[in-house]
Amino acid sequence: MKYTRYIILITLVTFIQVFSQEKLNKEKSQVKIFNEGYFVSKITQKINLEPDTLNSITYFKNNKIRAESPYYVGSGQTILIVDVKTKEILTLTDHPYYGKTFSLAKRNSREDQKEKYEVVLGNKKRKILGYNCQQYIIKVNESTQFEIYSTKEFSTTYLNNNKTLRLELKVGFILYRKVTSEGQTQSISEVVKIVSEPVSDKKFSLTPPKEYMKIGE
Repeated sequence: MKYTRYIILITLVTFIQVFSQEKLNKEKSQVKIFNEGYFVSKITQKINLEPDTLNSITYFKNNKIRAESPYYVGSGQTILIVDVKTKEILTLTDHPYYGKTFSLAKRNSREDQKEKYEVVLGNKKRKILGYNCQQYIIKVNESTQFEIYSTKEFSTTYLNNNKTLRLELKVGFILYRKVTSEGQTQSISEVVKIVSEPVSDKKFSLTPPKEYMKIGE
């Protein structure tokens, strides 16, 4: 479960990058906007000291996202549904030993303000899925940092309307991320597919399915 939640958090970070509104207005005519759809990420991480590569999928529509982790033996699968406007977060966990459980929480503004990162502009560039990407180093603390490649050639309605969630700003949409802790690579994720198409509102429902039990009951 620990690794599954870690992957979900990494996947969600992809969606909490916000362009500055001033720059968005200047570049609006050049930026492709996706209103709804999904993206697929290839994720490689160490599990039991061995690298494992699986795909995750994240759906987005208006102010909501749904991130589905891969199914890991021993930890099951986690689905995270977030409403940015109301700051509600529904977590659905299907664990092979503990069964199907859920938790529903609400994030407060103070938690948003506590998030602090140091963003360092890198000197490398690369193309991912045909988009020009810029390297950044995100320093979380003394032992943990992200190396990311992000683009400003496209955005989503979700990002443009998001004025609260942020990863120290202005890096654009992240297509590649390598997480390093204590000098060791913990995970690498790269978006390998982006699809713009209608997505059912049912995927973003914050009402837990009947077969899921509330954690603690």
